[in-house]
Amino acid sequence: MFNIAPAIFFLLLFLSSYFGCIFLMGPLLWLLAISPKLFRFAMDSLIAAWLTFASALMELFLGLKFRHYGDSIDKRDCAIIIMNHPSRLDWMYIWYLLMRFGCLSTLKIIMKHELKNLPGPGWAMQAAHYMFLHRAWDHDQPYITECVDYFNIVGCKTQILIFPEGTNFTPQTKAQSDAYAEKEGLAPLKRVLQPRTLGFVHLRQQLGDRLDAVYDLTQDFIDTNSSPPPSSELKFLRGQLPAGIAWRVRRHPASSVPMDAGRAADWLRKLWRDKDLSLCNNIYQSSDLASGDQSLEPTEACSPTFACRIWLIIFLIAWLVFVATSIFWLATSWLALAAFSGLNAAFAGLAAKRFGAGLDAVTRRAARRKQRGRNKDE
Repeated sequence: MFNIAPAIFFLLLFLSSYFGCIFLMGPLLWLLAISPKLFRFAMDSLIAAWLTFASALMELFLGLKFRHYGDSIDKRDCAIIIMNHPSRLDWMYIWYLLMRFGCLSTLKIIMKHELKNLPGPGWAMQAAHYMFLHRAWDHDQPYITECVDYFNIVGCKTQILIFPEGTNFTPQTKAQSDAYAEKEGLAPLKRVLQPRTLGFVHLRQQLGDRLDAVYDLTQDFIDTNSSPPPSSELKFLRGQLPAGIAWRVRRHPASSVPMDAGRAADWLRKLWRDKDLSLCNNIYQSSDLASGDQSLEPTEACSPTFACRIWLIIFLIAWLVFVATSIFWLATSWLALAAFSGLNAAFAGLAAKRFGAGLDAVTRRAARRKQRGRNKDE
C-alpha cells in the first residue's frame, strides 16, 4: 500500500520541475544567443531555488532528519565531490546538505544518460548542465572534457558530484564488486563497492590547476534497525522512509590529490578502504551518531535552526503557489494554454534527443561560438 506523503512529494517535484521548465526557464532560452554566461547564471539560480524547494519538502513535509560531521563545504571552491552510493536516492538526499552550505547553484551531478530526456525533471537537469554518461569510456571521456571546457568558458566554478562506484549498493552489485576485486587483486570491501577510477582520474586531470579541493563524503543512514532505508523509489513511495541521513565530510586540498593517473587511482582506492572501515564501525548508528568513533561530533550545519526553517517555508510556499497558479491559469485561459503550448514545444524541442544531443549540448555550442567570436575580435 502506498503512503500518501511520498506520493505527494514526488508529484510536487514533477509538477514544479515541469512547469518551472516551461514558464520560468522557457522564456529565458533567448539568453543563449546573447550571453551564454548570463544564461548559465540564470539557469543555475533557478535550479538552486527549485532544489531548495525540494529540500524543504524533505525536511518539513516528509520529516527527514539530516546530520553533518567533519569539514564544511566552501561554495567558492572548484571541487570534485565523491561519495559512496548506499541507495538509489542519494543524489536527492545530498541536495539538503549542499543547500545548507549554499552550494546548490554550483552543483553538477554525474548521472546515467537514461535520465536525461525525462519530461520536466530531465529537461531541468539538462538546463542545469548535469553530466550524463553512457558508461562507454570512448564516448564519456571526450564528453567529460567538453563539459569541463564549457564550465571554464562561461567562468562557472562548479562542485561536480561523482559516485565512483557507478551504481548503488545491493546484494547483486556487491557480488559483482567482489568478483571485480578478485579479478584485479584488490582487497575486498564490506559496506561499499569497489570504486571505478577512470571518471575521477579524468576529472582530476581536466580540472588541473583550477581544482581547489576534493570533498570526500561518507553517507549512511540513522537508526536503520527501527527504520531500514528504502532500496528503491518504489519502496520510498510505499512509505519506507529513512529515519535520517548522515554525512561525514573530509576536505582534501587539490595539492594532496595526485595528478598522475596511476597515483590518483591508488589514492581513490585507499580512500575507499578507509570509508569502508568507518562504515563497518557503525559510526552513525547510535542515537547520538558517535558510536565507534568518539571523535565524531555533529556540526551545526544541518541543525533545524529557526532562520533556516523560515527560509525553507518561504521557498515551499512560493513554489506551491507557482504550481497552483500554473494549473489554474492553464485551466481558465486560452492565452495561457497557447503560451504553454509554444513554450513547451520550444523547450521540449531543444531538450529532445532527436534535436542534436539535447539542451545541454546546445548551451555548449552557443558558448563555443561566443568564445570563437571573442577570439576573432582580439
